[in-house]
Amino acid sequence: MTARFDLASLLLVTGDFTHGWREYRFRYQMEHTSKVCRHVQKPRWEGQPLAGKRLLIHDEQGFGDTFQFLRLVQTARERSGAHIILQVNSDCLALARRCAGWDEIVVRGNLPPSFDYHCEPMSLPMALGLQLTDLPGTVPYLFADPQRIDLWQQRLAHLPRPLVRLV
Repeated sequence: MTARFDLASLLLVTGDFTHGWREYRFRYQMEHTSKVCRHVQKPRWEGQPLAGKRLLIHDEQGFGDTFQFLRLVQTARERSGAHIILQVNSDCLALARRCAGWDEIVVRGNLPPSFDYHCEPMSLPMALGLQLTDLPGTVPYLFADPQRIDLWQQRLAHLPRPLVRLV
């Protein structure tokens, strides 16, 4: 399975998204990732119309992956026609709330409302048929809390310039 993951990485980095995202679906068959796989008893969304249905988009790995793929929630809603339930880690909740495309949001660890289909954010590119020409999509798609912006502008206002930041 490692070879299949390596193939997915190679295809994605060379821009062959159609085959790359398909091969990337095998990520949970590797020993180190099988531990984080969520076994959901509903079918995975494969990109078909879901008007009148409920789609759970649930996080799967780290914060960076969640932040990167939040950009696709709005497109999933538009293409599926479904009611979108977004489930994220509690530390990602504040930022996810300011993103577009979800109808309900729930913190991971809490039971989500009933749903008909599910999809991991990192499987959205395949379900949506994402191509290199579709990137970067709508930007910006992540927005800082305006109150925190004001707070930090005040705290940093009197510091000498230029400011150097590391993230």
